[in-house]
Amino acid sequence: MQLKVLFHGVPVEGTEAQLSAGPEAGRVWVVSAVYLCNTADEMARVTLSHRISGANRPLLQNAEIPPGHTIALGPLVVETGQSIWAAQETANAVQVVAYGFEDEVDGA
Repeated sequence: MQLKVLFHGVPVEGTEAQLSAGPEAGRVWVVSAVYLCNTADEMARVTLSHRISGANRPLLQNAEIPPGHTIALGPLVVETGQSIWAAQETANAVQVVAYGFEDEVDGA
């Protein structure tokens, strides 16, 4: 396995939306770290959720990030059928990038 970017993007302003659909069938992501970077000149608020199933979506982060700062979270595991959702209050302020490993699920 090689370390790689598993997902990245800019959360939608004001509404939670899917940031990543998760790994393909028969794969699993072992996410070493997710970085939330505020590239704006003002405070930014961002939420990040891990949707395990329709009703089960643990909140991973709900934070205010100072201008020019980055916060990190992880590790976590994302399996096929799971997804990552995010929202932010300031347009285009926060960028998200996740690094980790992708592997085959046993029996795949």
